[in-house]
Formats: sequence, structure tokens, C-alpha cells
Amino acid sequence: MLGIFAYIEHLFAKIKPKKVFFLAVDGVAPRAKMNQQRSRRFRTAQEAKETLEKAIKRGEEIPESAPFDSNCITPGTAFMQSVSVHLHYFIAKKVSEDANWRNVQVILSGHDVPGEGEHKIMEFIRTVRAQPGYDPNTRHCLYGLDADLIMLGLLSHDPHFALLREEVLFGPQRNRRPTSVEGQTFYLLHLSLVREYLEMEFDDLRDKLPFAFDLEKIIDDYILLHLFVGNDFLPHLPGLHINEGALELLFDIYRRILPRCEGYLNEQGTLRPERLELILQELCAYERQQFVRHHGSGLPGIPQPGKKKKGAARARGKGMVVTPAQHGFVEQVYAFALRFVEAPATAPRELMLPADVSEADRTFLAQLAAALNLQVSFNEYDPATDATATVVSISPEAIAAIEDEEEAHEMQLPEEGAAALQRAAAPYLKATVAGAESEADAGAAGGESTEDAPASPPDEQVLATVHAAEQARETAIDERLLEYKKRYYAEKMNMAYTEDNLSALRFNYLEGIQWVLHYYYDGVASWGWFYRYHYSPQVSDLLNISEYRFVFDLGVPFRPFDQLMGVLPPLSRQILPPAFQPLMVDPNSPILDFYPARYESDLNGKKNSWEAVVKIPFIDERRLLQALESREGGLTEEERSRNVHGRPTLFRCDASFEHTYPSSMPGVLPDLRGNHTRVETFVLPSMHGLAFRKALLAGVHLGADAMPGFPSIKTLPHEHQLKKAQVNVHGSTSQANAMMVRITAKPREWRTIEAAAGELIGRTTFTSWPYLYEGLIVAVSNAQTRCEASSSASGLRLVHKRMPPDGADSFARRTDRFRQRYRTRLGVELGPISMLVHVRPLKGLQRLSDGAIVKQYESSPACEVDQAPQLMVDEVRHADARFLERPGLSVPAEFPDGARVFYLGDPGYGCPGRVVGTTSKSVAIELLFSRELQMENAIISRLVQRRVQETYLLAQKVASLCHMSSLVLSRLTSGIFVIHQNQKSNIGLNLKFEAKGRKVLGYTRRGPLGWEYSARAVQLIQEYAAAFPEVVRALAHLRTDRELPQSTVFFGDAAETRMRELRAWIKAKGVKELEDEPLYVERLEHTTVRQIEAAIAAQDARREQGDPQLAMKRQILRGLPRQALLKPEQAVFRVPEQTYSLGDRVINVLDFGAVPLAAKGTVVGVSASGIDVVFDRPFLAGHTLGGLCANYRGAQVGTAHVLNLTKPQLATHWGREETQDREANSLQRTLARPPSDARPRRGGARGGLHTRPHASFFDAAPSQQGKKQPGAAELNPHLAALSLGRAQRGGRRPAPPPSVWANHGGHAGAPGHAAPAPDPSAPARGGAPARPRS
Repeated sequence: MLGIFAYIEHLFAKIKPKKVFFLAVDGVAPRAKMNQQRSRRFRTAQEAKETLEKAIKRGEEIPESAPFDSNCITPGTAFMQSVSVHLHYFIAKKVSEDANWRNVQVILSGHDVPGEGEHKIMEFIRTVRAQPGYDPNTRHCLYGLDADLIMLGLLSHDPHFALLREEVLFGPQRNRRPTSVEGQTFYLLHLSLVREYLEMEFDDLRDKLPFAFDLEKIIDDYILLHLFVGNDFLPHLPGLHINEGALELLFDIYRRILPRCEGYLNEQGTLRPERLELILQELCAYERQQFVRHHGSGLPGIPQPGKKKKGAARARGKGMVVTPAQHGFVEQVYAFALRFVEAPATAPRELMLPADVSEADRTFLAQLAAALNLQVSFNEYDPATDATATVVSISPEAIAAIEDEEEAHEMQLPEEGAAALQRAAAPYLKATVAGAESEADAGAAGGESTEDAPASPPDEQVLATVHAAEQARETAIDERLLEYKKRYYAEKMNMAYTEDNLSALRFNYLEGIQWVLHYYYDGVASWGWFYRYHYSPQVSDLLNISEYRFVFDLGVPFRPFDQLMGVLPPLSRQILPPAFQPLMVDPNSPILDFYPARYESDLNGKKNSWEAVVKIPFIDERRLLQALESREGGLTEEERSRNVHGRPTLFRCDASFEHTYPSSMPGVLPDLRGNHTRVETFVLPSMHGLAFRKALLAGVHLGADAMPGFPSIKTLPHEHQLKKAQVNVHGSTSQANAMMVRITAKPREWRTIEAAAGELIGRTTFTSWPYLYEGLIVAVSNAQTRCEASSSASGLRLVHKRMPPDGADSFARRTDRFRQRYRTRLGVELGPISMLVHVRPLKGLQRLSDGAIVKQYESSPACEVDQAPQLMVDEVRHADARFLERPGLSVPAEFPDGARVFYLGDPGYGCPGRVVGTTSKSVAIELLFSRELQMENAIISRLVQRRVQETYLLAQKVASLCHMSSLVLSRLTSGIFVIHQNQKSNIGLNLKFEAKGRKVLGYTRRGPLGWEYSARAVQLIQEYAAAFPEVVRALAHLRTDRELPQSTVFFGDAAETRMRELRAWIKAKGVKELEDEPLYVERLEHTTVRQIEAAIAAQDARREQGDPQLAMKRQILRGLPRQALLKPEQAVFRVPEQTYSLGDRVINVLDFGAVPLAAKGTVVGVSASGIDVVFDRPFLAGHTLGGLCANYRGAQVGTAHVLNLTKPQLATHWGREETQDREANSLQRTLARPPSDARPRRGGARGGLHTRPHASFFDAAPSQQGKKQPGAAELNPHLAALSLGRAQRGGRRPAPPPSVWANHGGHAGAPGHAAPAPDPSAPARGGAPARPRS
């Protein structure tokens, strides 16, 4: 359950909702969906059973407890009821305690609310969208793995819609699945981009339609076309598979047919069958063509399939008979291919043939093109004639091969290519032309020479013969296709091929299309409707549908237990209430036939087992409900409470409301005392007098005007073309057409690189087009020079650097990589790049010393990104509200009474407090001060130092100590896989993992000279070598290029005994329990972490017993400047990325996220991605850090999420440096080096307090008349006790510079600028300063 909490919290943190967080769990689904759920659960249970049987057969140890049955993740089960109770508890806690959840409307639609989760969310969006005053630019982010979410997002017609989902790995890559939610890769799909690509996909329809082109209606039709390739409610049409180009085929047909329609096919969820029928008629031709291709063997005019071997082509040519039209095609296509072979650089790449081609000729052309390595497409648009045509083209592979050969200067000789082409075309060139023989015979019989014969019209008998041959061929295809369809319906559906059966099937399928559209656009049209067949009809049996009209009866959803009985298999009956379980297995059960023990699975053209058709009987609703009603008397009260429908729940924070929310797991999770969450029933807004709005709303921002965070390619001028470009997005090159975008914006040119630098450096721009991430330009470069900004004490200046003429990072290589990435990964063509702009990305916001919030750009040169000038976007229409700069508030406004803060003074750094009063310049707080920090630091430091004393030896030294070669040592300490009793076993020590880049804690590490081993590792190796010397000897001679060795290679005839002893030894030494971790991670060992936990627990026990040394004290500190305090909501602006060491004590300063505010802990792991912390107290979302610590105690946090209490690094620098951060512009702040000493100064022997005052921010500069202004002691006596100050020697605050290149060498201000006046409310000098007492 805690894993569910952590995952929800992680998703919330990624999405960062601002208004509504709708958490929808699948409830009882419509019957149309239950059929798919039923098939999936039957298959899951059967696979689990088979897996268990295989494990038993292999002799594996089987746990005594029953395995988890994933089928319990079904509405109505006890498991789902438990999940619901825990979710209520979790949300109530987060809404009350987490600042990010507090102002968001949280809605939970649980398993007891009918409907699929995503459709419950879409119902909410549809209803809210229909209300008056709805913002058309509302932004949505929908999380889920279902591909239907793309369709649901598109049909909402809200363009600011994004989908979030995890990376899904298949095959061997599944082993790379992350072990923690922090390591999970997520993808964000912006439907704003999908909409724009769909607009480009169908852009050619603009000038062809006899009615208005409407992208929203194009999108509606796009969704309809997808239904034919299958979904959760209907099977795919035969022969239409996405991986075989079905969608591209459907789009091509749609582009050709739509101009002939009187409107769009899908009118906002209402199907127009008479228009859809035109699409189906075209699909019939494709079905016929595919049938001839796969089942046309033996038909006249079709080459016989056979193996490609020597002489096969000649054999096929002997009996080939072609029509005169086909003979003409052969001559034209052959001549076209020959021209390309002889002169590939100048030959045309496409051949246009007539569009009006019979089905037989289409099949013939497709086979001819395949034989000659060409491509053919039908009904393509020909701009030369402004009409459609049949296009024969050179394949991209052939073009690529020619280009590669030209680069390598290994071009094939034209005569060799021509000979190969002639061999391939020989069967067609030598084929007999129907009617040619009769003409020759007629001439011979008349005794006349054909040359002397007068011209005459074509012989009608010849034409009749050709026509008869074609008719005979078509008739043969019809007869064979009819036989095929009869077998299809008989074998697949056990149905006779009669008109009554076909009519019912046809109507049910089209009715299903309309039901799905209603479901997508309006919600459930009928809870009881479902498609009554396992397979779809053949396309040619879907005609004559223009008069179809569909009416649905809404009905009511199943109750939870009705649905459970409808979807669960007998193997999962233990999930059901005991009263219902016999209905699945009792021989006398009236519904026993619903639950077969054996069933057939049919892949039906698919490749994955989960796509197979599970042929189990459909549920008869009447019989099922009757059987359940007869046994309802056996249900318990708890079971009856689960068998009803519920309502969604609304959670909202009310500071005036306080109560105790009961624990969902008493004894494990605490009651939530002082909880401010109101839990209410949620009711959707009324739709009375309203209708769903199924189109784009007025006032929506599109394209370059889109809202921040939603990319658009319309921010730059461009052109588009659909072509084969071998785009590679997910690791494999696409061979299909890709929509390529060519940037037409001409980059601005400068006379010199220096001129470009002077104009661009210091300006903001937006990178990563089209996503547009803001950044600051810090340098420009070309092939010769790099001009960059540099900051020093004297101000900003331009630095010119000569570029290296060659090398891995040369300008040419960088621009080539940049251009290639955009082309192959993004499908964007840029053209030549003569200059690069170097940009520091926007990192976030930072808070200045006066409280102002300004943008912060990456300060490290390693974070720079390259940008081509033609991709530069200088401004956007709508600024991102998350990164708006704002001036500082007054001290009273920023620190109202009661505000929570953390103190940044010393001692007491990081101690929490609350504001009790303010003046115009200072704050008074009540500090919760503890003396335990120094004691804790000392205890933890001793434990960590004791661990650090472990010494490591180089591999060569260890090999010498163990009397073996370095190679044997490397093999022995890795994994050694052998085959024993036909099973693979690992007999190695597994102390290092070279390929995985992992080490074992306390045993190995990777140093600059190679692997190193600790004393413990050396002892383990020596013991292994002593116990099993034959392994060491065998490793010295074992070859690594052979298959896995047998165990006899190591132990000979004693392999059985010795393998048993070796396994026992490995188990006794705990080798398999050793902790491995990445090489770059530094982490404490399990034993050290346990010691730290025990030390903290001992401290807690002493505190509870009233130890005065650990008592918490409340002290009032007055006159604090705002820089001495940290508010939790300011942490994201103020806390820097700090450095950490193992054993450092930290405190959480974020008031949102998984870790409670002010929770203290110890750093037990440091990596590039963050730090692992074991907190002193358990918390709800805590985990074990992979078994490293106690449960509910561990978490991985960012380096800027906590304060390092052991090595403070957030001490405020007052005086000149503090004034400078307000005076500097963004470029100066970005290039400025961080202060060398950011830690509070410590002094004095007692408690680390200073013995004398230090100059502070309130020290004023001497006036022009030389009069000394009041110092720190006069203005604020408490500052004398703070170790935060640094001497101030500056003058008045200078006026803002006119440009980024103005000289900042002095602090002389504008004439007449007065020094800051002292705070009249500050206490006068005298008396002891108020400070924490140690």
C-alpha cells in the first residue's frame, strides 16, 4: 500500500496540478468492456498456473503462502475495498499537511463508482467544459498507459492537453526496469503537437473538399478510422494490422474518398453510415487485393509462388500469360528502372501510370514492382495533371545504397546493374501476351505477309478472348474468395454463411462503431450492449449500410459482484464471496458453462500472446443474475456493503476545521490528529439546460499563441512533406513515411561574429524548438572564433577564443550532430548552420537579499546548450506564470505573525521557529532550540569514521596474496555461470559487476587504477580458494569464447557432491545477501546504518526520560533581518544545491512532498541524482532504501531539498555582496562564481558564539562628508551575536547600468543618492544581545 502512496505522490509532484487533482479508479465497466476484461483475466490466471507448474517441475522452492493474484485488482474485491480506505486516509493526510495539495480540489472516484477510470475523468471534463464561464485555455494532464487516452484527449477538443505515461519496455529490456519510482522514466505527449501534425497530414484536403475544411471534424474522423484496427470493445477488421501499415492505408483511402462525400463521417459522435460505406467500398478492393496476394496461387495471370533459387524465374516465365495492358506496364516499368540503373543521378525517381487500374492489374503491378525492387502506390496525387495516378517509384533502400556507394567510390558498373535488372524482369518480358498467338496464326493461315496486309481494326475475336480471360480470372477470384469467407465464418465463429447471419453480424459491428463513438463523446449509451462475436466480419460483408439507424437502451450497470462473476475465471474464484464460488465449479451450477477449464487462444494475425483472441463463451446476463440472486442470502454484512455503488469523494482543506482522521491501518499508521481536511460527497455540476460542447471553444489560444508548456511548430515559419526519411525515434529506423518539417526561417546574418556577440549575449531566448525552454545567451561561435561573456571584479567583458581546427568538438562536428539529431530524431530539416548560439537554460527562480524573486540560469558551463540561429525564438505570447519575477515584499508582509521559519544563525542553524512580531526591517521569532545537534554530529561522525577506516588493496596485490593470477581473480570475484543438471547456476563470488557498473558495499570499489578489494573481500576469496581449489585451477584454463561450461569441467565426476557443497558454502557465507550498488554511488553499509538508527533511538529514549542535555528550549530572538530566516515556501528559491558527506545531519525544509516538514535525518548515500537519507522518525511515504534501513524511514531527496546541518552552506552574506545581488543583472548573476566560503563563521570556545560584534548589512557607507553612520551595535544589538555577517566597505547603491556591458568596478551611485536611513524602531545599543543560549 505504501508503494501506491509513493507512486501517487510522485505523479502529483511531476504533474503539479493547480486546480483539480482527479484520481479515478476503475469501477464496474459497461458490458462491452467486460468481455475484454474477462478474456484478459482468464489468460492471466492460466499463465500464472502454468508458471507455477513449471517451477514445481524444475524443483524450485515454492512459498507456503498463496501467491498474489493480480485478478483481485477488480472492482468489488476485498483488496480494492482496502485500497479505497487507505486512499481516503492518504489523501486526507496530504491535503491537510502538504502545501502543494492544500489549495487543490482533490476528487477520488473509487472502485465503487461505476465506469472506467479514464472515462470518469472525461465525464468530469465534458461536464465542466459545458458550464458557463469555462476557460477555453484550461490545461489538462491525463496519466495512464491505455492508448485510448490519445483519442479521448483529442476528442475533448481542448488543445492544451498532455498525456503522461511510463516508459514501457519489452523483451530483454524488461530487466532494465527501475527498482524505485525515482528511477522511472516518464514520457509526456503534447496533444497540441499531435493536432498540428494531423493538420499537416490532411492539409492537401483543403483545396479538394466541396465543403469547408475543419480540423476539428478531421480529428473526429481520425478517431473513427482508428476503430477499424481494433480497440477494447471491437475486434480489428481482418487484415488490418497497425504494424503492417493499416493506419497509413486508411488515411490514404480517407484522403481520396472524403472529397466525394457530402460531409464528414463522424459528426461529433454520430456516425454517418452512408458516407462510411464509401470508405468500406475502397477497403473491399484492398481486401480483394490482399486475398489474391496471399491465396491467389494457381489463378491465371498470377506468377506462382516459389523459392528464390536458380532457374526459378525462368520456370515462372514459361507459363506466364499477360494482357496487352499488363505487357505495356512491363515495358514502361522496365524502361524506367533501366534508366535509374544506368544514370542514377539524373534519372527520374517516379513513374506515373493511369489511376484507373483494374484489381487484376493492381496485383500484377505490385508483383512486378517487388520483383524489380521498386515500390508502387495507387491513387496518388499527380501535381502535373492535377489528378490521381498510379505511382511506381525507386525504393529508399536503393537510393541509399547508390548514395553510399558513391561516397565509397565503389559504384557498381552500369552494365552490371542492367544485366541484373534484365534477369529479374525476364519472366515478365518473355511472358505471352494474350491474343498475340492468334494474330500470328491468322496471318500464317491467310498466306499473307503482315507487312503487306492493309491496316484493319483490332480483331474482335482477340479482344473477346482477352476480355473472356479477364472475366474468367475475376470469376475464379470470386469463387475462391467466397469459399475462403465460408471457412472463415465456420472456423472462427462457428457460423453458417447465410444472409441472415451476415445481416445480424454486420449490424452488430456497425452498432458497435456507433456505441464506441457515443461512449467517447457523450458517455455510456447502453450499459448492457456488447459485441456478440469474437471476430469482426470481412470487409466485403460490411456493405449496404447506408440506411442503418441505431437506438440504445441505457439500462443500469452491473453491481460489483455481478461484474466479478462476469469477468473472473474459476482459477481466481477465491477472490469471490464464498457463497458464489461454487457457481464456477459445481457440476450442478446453472451457469457452469460460463467458466470452461480449457479454452482456445487464437493470435488471429497478431504477434503477442496478450493480443490473442480468448475463445470463451459470452455471459448471458439473465442467467447470471438469476443464479446470483438465488445465493445472495449467503452474503455477510461486510460483503453486502461491497456490493453497492458509491459516489465520488471531494477532499478540501479548511483551516477553521480540525478533527482526528482515523487510521486506515490501526497499529501501523497513526490517527491524523489536528487534521484540517473536509471529506464530502462530490456531485458533478448540473447539465440542466446545457449540452456538451464538442468543438473548439471561442477564445482558445492556438499555435504560436498557445499557453506556456504546450509546444507548437507554428512558432517558426516552415514547410512540410510526407516522405520516407528514415526517422529514428525509439532506437529503430522507420521505413514508413514520416512527416518532415523544413524550417524556412532565414537566420539573421551579422557582418562579424563580434557584432553578433554584442547584440545577442545577455539576451534571453527560447531553445529546444518547438518546446521552447527559456535560456540566457552567454556566447556565440563560428568555425573560427568563440565570443563569450566573462565576469570579473571589474565587470563584464567579451572574451574571444580561437576555435580548434579539428578534433571531436570542432565546430563542423557540433553543427553536424545538431542538424542530424533534429533530422533523425525529430523529423526537422534545418539547412546549413554558420553560427551557434550558446545558451544557459533557465534553472528556476532565486530570492535576492531584498526579497525580490528573479530568474536563475544555470551557472555551470557544462549545462550550456547549443542553438542554431534559425531555431531561435526571442519571445512568446504568454509568459510562464511559474517563472515570473516579482519585487520583494515588505518585512511585515513577508513574515506575518505565526509564519513558520527556519533559523540560519549559529548556534541553532536549521532550528525551526515561528514569527511573533516584525518591524519595518526586522523580525522577532520564537525559536525551538536544541543542544543535541553537536552531540548527534559527534556520535554519527564516530560511527562513520569507524567505517571509513576500511582499507582497500589493488587487484594485483590481492592476486599475489591469494596465489592466483589477476585474470583468475577477476573471474572468481565476478559471476561464474555453469550448467549443472541442465540448469544454469552461478558459482562466483559476485563481488563486482563490470558490465553493469556496480560494486559491493564494503568489499569492492573502482579506483583510478582499477578494482580494489577490502580486507573482508580478501578473506572471503582466500576461504573460497581453500575450500574449492579445483575452481581456481579450472578458471586458469577456461576459455571465455565457448558456451557455458558444464559443472564437470570444474569438479569432474564429483560434480554432484561438490556443487551441493559449494552452494551450501555460498549460502553460509551470505554471498547472495551482499549489497551491490552503482560505482558512482557512495553509501554506508547496512550495519553502519543500523548503528545510526540505534544511536538516534537511544537519543530519543534519553529525551523522553527527561535528560536536561537534550531538552528542547523555546527562546525569543528579536531584531533579526529577513536574511537570517528561511520560510518553507521560500526554500525552492533560496536553498542551493549543497554538498554532502556520509553521516551529515540534515533537516527537511520543504512544506510539500513525501517527507514531513522539519523532519531530521542522516545522509547514508550520495549520488549524482540526490542523497539517500534515513530519517529519525518513520513517515507514511518512507521506504527501506532497498533494504538499507528500517521501513518507513528512508527517502531519496534532492540536494536542495534539505539543509545540511553538519556543514551549513546557506549562511547569508551581508554587506557589499548582498547589495550586489540586487544591483546585478541576470547575466552577471549567472556568470558570477559562488562565494568560496558560504558557511557561517564560528568563533569562541563556548557554544561557537562570537566574542565581539561583526559588521552587518545595516552598516552604512561613509557619507561624502566623511560622517560615520550608525553601525551594527547601534542599529541592532542582536546582530553582534550572529555569525552571518561579513565586513562591509562599499558605498551607496549604484543606479542600474544602461546595458550589461556597463562598468561595475565601483559602487559610486548617482549624484544625490542618499544612504539608507537607520531603522528608528530598532533597539538602541546597550545590554546583552538576544541570542540562543547554549
